[in-house]
Amino acid sequence: RDAIAAGLDAWMAAVAAYAADAGVEDPDRFAFEVYAIVMAANFRFRLSRDSRVFDYARDALARLIAELPE
Repeated sequence: RDAIAAGLDAWMAAVAAYAADAGVEDPDRFAFEVYAIVMAANFRFRLSRDSRVFDYARDALARLIAELPE
């Protein structure tokens, strides 16, 4: 559990750091939203085997990325 938590914390910190470099107003929120989308797609696919969830996740991530400052 501790190793998984540490790995997740490191990954989210890296996403937040990239978001901060890109000028995102709230990089921690951005990292959380990316994580939430990825986890939702993974969880839903494992339950339903409906691969459309990955299209939904791609679309959600695209909308999130489109909000990044230029």
